[in-house]
Amino acid sequence: MKKLLAILLLLLGITPTAWANLNDSSNSSAQPSLSVVVFMDKKIIADGKAVTQMREVLKEKFKYANSIAIYGDDQSKSTEFLEFVEKIKTDPSNEKDIISINIGELAKYGRAIKSDYVMLITVSPCNLYWNFWSGVRVDTKGSVSVIDVNTLKYLTYMNYYKEGNNAFSSDGAKLLIKKLAAEFNWSPPFTKQSDNVTNQSEDKKPAVIVFLPDVILKKPELVEMVRKAVSTKFQVSDVPIYIDDKPKTPEFLNLISRVETDSAKQRTFILRKESLVAYGKMLNANPVTAIIISNVGAEKDNSNYRLKEDIFVVDAEANKYLSNIVFDTVGKKKRQEGIEFLMNKLQLEFNLPNLKQTE
Repeated sequence: MKKLLAILLLLLGITPTAWANLNDSSNSSAQPSLSVVVFMDKKIIADGKAVTQMREVLKEKFKYANSIAIYGDDQSKSTEFLEFVEKIKTDPSNEKDIISINIGELAKYGRAIKSDYVMLITVSPCNLYWNFWSGVRVDTKGSVSVIDVNTLKYLTYMNYYKEGNNAFSSDGAKLLIKKLAAEFNWSPPFTKQSDNVTNQSEDKKPAVIVFLPDVILKKPELVEMVRKAVSTKFQVSDVPIYIDDKPKTPEFLNLISRVETDSAKQRTFILRKESLVAYGKMLNANPVTAIIISNVGAEKDNSNYRLKEDIFVVDAEANKYLSNIVFDTVGKKKRQEGIEFLMNKLQLEFNLPNLKQTE
């Protein structure tokens, strides 16, 4: 049989070696490829040993990646990465520092290096504390997202936090990267994903999303307290939270992309009505409620916080606001006490508008 195949290949003008190379090429092209891009705070990058350790952790975690490029480190960069960084640095929203990475530029970079997916990892200090006994300490925040280069859609997006025990953000960064490597489980699918998935349900149900500040997100037990209270209040099983460590739907990832793009332009948090309307339409849901809890004041040692809860309800079909209500702890409270106060207000004093009564 093998001799017959060899004779047939020779008659076709294809050598056995060429056939093997063609077969290997066909198999490799069927496997989606991933590239990893890392942006870290300047103070972290300045610690060369820490960056080297983190690079090795990432290489071990993402063995299947085509490349792992850390912006600002001591490694040579591809011409494609240099072009990508130049576009990012000249973005008006990154005038003082790189705070926004445009999904379109990520996709261009991925296409340039022939990757199907690009993973973006960011690491930076997020909270600074001081007290007489322990001195200064800084917490570290990291995010990891993956985009599909062809569809320009987020496939996953998660945040990670690590409480610091000293003033060196690079120490926290090393621990956070190890945490990411241990807990982040996304990997490229064996076959490329289709963009033809739609929600065929005609029944419109309410949707609710929650935005939490870093001081709450870094406490998983408080995040779950909020999720449970909102789920009970709105009688929904899924409560997406920006941005915790739970898997995200494509619709919520699309909303995140809109919010981060708008916020980067204005250098402040922006959630537009149009973004909520688009989210509702993608889910075939109505109305859409957004709950935004923010930290509006803290004591000097960050032991107590004043928390504010803004609730917006949008009619996704009529493209209009239905209601807005605000709750405030007014005084500074412990984090758990403040969340309990706001969730109690939500349960007792907020009522979801009746769509039929607003027509």
